[in-house]
Parts: sequence; C-alpha cells; structure tokens
Amino acid sequence: MLTSFEKRPRPVALAVIRHPQNDTILAVCFNRHGTDEPYYRPAGGGIDYGETSRAAVHREIREELGVEIESHRILDVAENIYINEEGEISHQIMFLWEVSFVDPALYEQEIFIVTDNNPPHLEAHWVSPADLAQRGIHLFPIALREAL
Repeated sequence: MLTSFEKRPRPVALAVIRHPQNDTILAVCFNRHGTDEPYYRPAGGGIDYGETSRAAVHREIREELGVEIESHRILDVAENIYINEEGEISHQIMFLWEVSFVDPALYEQEIFIVTDNNPPHLEAHWVSPADLAQRGIHLFPIALREAL
C-alpha cells in the first residue's frame, strides 16, 4: 500500500459533447461500486505522462467510442476526491473539454458502446443534466453541472 506521500492526484481528461439540437450531453452510465445505483460521467480517462490534456481527450474518445472529435476549449478544471472500490481515497484532477464530433451523423446515434472496458459492458447515452437531477441520478464531476 502506498503512503500518502507516494500517492499523487491522477490527471483526467473528459469530453463534454453537447447535442446540437437539445440540452443533452453524451455521458457514460456507470453503477456505484457494489450496487445497481447508476451515475453518469462524460467519456474520457487518464492523461499519460508527457501527454497534454487535449491529446488525451482525443485518444480516450478514439479508444472508448471509436470516433474522432474536434476539441474547442476547456470548460473547467475540477478536482474529484472520493472513496474508490478498495475503500481508499482517490484524487483526480479533471480537465473538462468541450468537444464535438467530426462526423455530424453521430449526433443521430442514441447509444454508444464503450469499447475499451471489458467487462463490464458500458454504454454512453444522451442525457439531460436537469432530468438526471430531477430523478436523483448523479452526473459527475459535480463541477460539470456548473460549467454547463
């Protein structure tokens, strides 16, 4: 087990993809550890050493969704401190990138299969942040709600 001195925050790049015809964003549906309780988070993942957050968000979307994006701007940089599956504190620094699909036909697709996560089988859906909040379903990171 690592000491607190050896642990470091993990940098993460997330893709905020807004649907051009409504108030939805594309987000991956996860289940809270050990439960059937869903929550949503934009697609994306870890930034490799020596990689920029912009390069990471492009790579992660290619890996997870198999599509190309255009990156526009950083919406926000947020911290996420939480208890992970092992019951330990995890700390992420998240770069929230506003991006769009290169292929506009992808906006007509309702479900995207996350291809680099076996198992579990994960899907990304167009979700309304307001609708999720009304239904008591979390959208992470919390700072995303304010950035939208």
